[in-house]
Amino acid sequence: MAYTLGGSEIKRPKSIEEMRNEQYAQQKTLDGTVSRDYFSSRVGTKRIWQLTYENVQPSEYDVIDAVYTTYKSTDTAQSWESDETNYTFSATVHMDLVDRSFVKSGDQYLSNFTLILTEQ
Repeated sequence: MAYTLGGSEIKRPKSIEEMRNEQYAQQKTLDGTVSRDYFSSRVGTKRIWQLTYENVQPSEYDVIDAVYTTYKSTDTAQSWESDETNYTFSATVHMDLVDRSFVKSGDQYLSNFTLILTEQ
């Protein structure tokens, strides 16, 4: 059971939050009636995953950072997959690697960070 990002297996996050972003056009008439016209499901609904990591070893962070560096340098959305028993999905995503902080453990600095993946 693993999480794969950009073809590389990544460390399991401490927590995952999945959100849906619905895209629609909204109109309000003069009498106050509001109507919404939702875009088709292919382009209108995008999933967003927020992955939270704590106390990550430098080598484990480097794997995620390498995928992020590839994403930024090639401007190519990356594959994102899970084959967990009760949580499977496959998507192509844009990446934001944000909010990195450090905790010193012995002679190593462990990373705490958030990775945000937005469905293409």
